[in-house]
Amino acid sequence: RRASVLEVHKKVFKLKSQATKLVLERLPEEEVDVLNYSLPHFHRLQSLLLTCCNIKHGALERLISNLSPSLQQLHLRRCDPALEDLQGKFVVQRLASRFPTMKRLDLGRNKLGDATAQALGDLLSSGWPLKTLNLERNCVGDAGAQRLAGVIARHPAIQMNLEANELGETGKDAIRDALITALHRGAKPNFQPYFLLRDARAAVA
Repeated sequence: RRASVLEVHKKVFKLKSQATKLVLERLPEEEVDVLNYSLPHFHRLQSLLLTCCNIKHGALERLISNLSPSLQQLHLRRCDPALEDLQGKFVVQRLASRFPTMKRLDLGRNKLGDATAQALGDLLSSGWPLKTLNLERNCVGDAGAQRLAGVIARHPAIQMNLEANELGETGKDAIRDALITALHRGAKPNFQPYFLLRDARAAVA
């Protein structure tokens, strides 16, 4: 019976292959494999949103390879075990290489820490053109925040969310200073947690 259900899923995915957006939740490991089987048929896909899916690291690598390089938006929320920090560093490097024009990346509610945040900081500083980066409810600490602060100072148009991470005073100060720099230059940064942006606005008032 399970095999027949998976065959039905394959047919459904093929029927939806003209879609530009795909939203899926709570896929078990077997259905992630079906998704990977079907993704090469989605030639027009621009947005993929996956939430609470059981994605192993190898399956995530296949998923990235099977998606069109023109993908503009990717949400991988609560998709462990593939998105823990050590793997996350290599995942975001692979994402930047595979999707050079991506605009929105949501990696919220995973287990990503400083290694991933630092890798993202390097990629964004090198010209990866993300407009929106969501890292809310991860494990980013001061080292990751400092690297992302450099991005904020140089590219303040990026909408960034670091709400509910593990920022200490060093990381908060680095981000606050970067926001102040951006505001002095006339930029209008969009950053969360909002209290850091509020503090920066007060400092330049």
